[in-house]
Amino acid sequence: MWRFMAPAGGSCRESRNSLMIIDHHHCYHHIIVRLWSWVLITICVWTVCQCAEIVEDSRPKMVVESNDLVQPSLCASIIRGNGYPCEEITVQTTDGFLLGLQHIPHGSSGMKAFRKKRAVYLQHGVLQAGDDWVLNSPTQSLAFILADQGFDVWIGNARGTTWSHGHITLTPESAEFWDWSFDEYAKFDLTALVGYVYNATGNQIYYVGHSQGTIIALAAFTMAETGMTNMVKAAVLLSPIAYLQHTTSQLVQAAASYMLDQVITDLGMSEFSIYNELGSTVLNWACAQDGVVCEDIIAATWGPDCCFNQSRYGYYLEWEPQPTSTKNMQHLAQMVRGSNFSMFDYGTYGNLKAYNQTTPPLYELGKIPTAFPMLLCSGGQDALADPQDVNRLLSELKSDVITLYLANYAHADFVVGTRANLDVYPVIIAYFRTFETISFEGGHVTML
Repeated sequence: MWRFMAPAGGSCRESRNSLMIIDHHHCYHHIIVRLWSWVLITICVWTVCQCAEIVEDSRPKMVVESNDLVQPSLCASIIRGNGYPCEEITVQTTDGFLLGLQHIPHGSSGMKAFRKKRAVYLQHGVLQAGDDWVLNSPTQSLAFILADQGFDVWIGNARGTTWSHGHITLTPESAEFWDWSFDEYAKFDLTALVGYVYNATGNQIYYVGHSQGTIIALAAFTMAETGMTNMVKAAVLLSPIAYLQHTTSQLVQAAASYMLDQVITDLGMSEFSIYNELGSTVLNWACAQDGVVCEDIIAATWGPDCCFNQSRYGYYLEWEPQPTSTKNMQHLAQMVRGSNFSMFDYGTYGNLKAYNQTTPPLYELGKIPTAFPMLLCSGGQDALADPQDVNRLLSELKSDVITLYLANYAHADFVVGTRANLDVYPVIIAYFRTFETISFEGGHVTML
């Protein structure tokens, strides 16, 4: 097992290979045209060129006719405004959910490098969505950095979030729409989204997940039927979670201890959102408990960050927290109160009905193939992915694992921290580069 180390206040260095980051300068062209006829011609030509850049005839498309698709667009809201090309795709799961998938085919400089670029898929955490990867500036957001470094970037959005598009028959007003936990994320959402990218690119892809994005990845990796370890070349897990037994998150501990997840379920709340009346009431109650200090809600939830830009807090709140299901929050609370990495616990009789056994099946980490490569990045101040629980996860993995530990990092620092572009992302890029072997055969580029 290799181990990357970084001092509390410094940046990380890759232990075997040096890394060079090339900054691409942005080029902006302003065209002023006096005649309206030339304006129209210019717009038409620009549109055709943009489409030619991001559409590949060989890539399968999923067209879904549904009124639910009248939704905000992440591409239009954030990504294109930062100067990056972006394509919106809707992927349907086998249980009928319509998921948003954004595709950034190249960087803002327009450099496309080789046509056969390796795809990187990004998966967000709980109460978050795909915007998490693009909320900072282009020099600090992982999605933009990867695109500028020559990767083919895809951003996934789980069911129930703003950037996903509902269901083919159900509406968010129905309780059935919210009847799922991270079990369904792993079994349906992740396999559909990663499967789409795998089929679209015709190659194994790289996976990057944060927080719950690591939970569902680890769950899916243990299930051979998902095919995930065949579709993924290597995985990077930021703030990796399989266990929450030692979480020091004040809010999470209060909610789990007082069974707030069960309370809101009993009150008939299927959708969990801090923006509705019941959700805000529950949050305020938790903040009023002894030992919970919500003046700094980030620290109370995720731990004392090292590198969070407090001046952008209001901007982040424009996009997050995202909704999820109460059942999903209940599943996470079961992990806090228990000691296993398992499927949703319905109780003795419910488990007999759902699983034909009295206890929920375990996600057995030892089933992840031994040759499957992973980079696990964790922080010493992380209140959710506590170092004790991360060490337990590492002890149970039999696969090819490299670790990166940053003593001063908390949960949010890995995604929206102001130093992640110095401490973490160069290590991720260097890690991915170690798998790239490019051969030229008959004028074509082949990724091995």
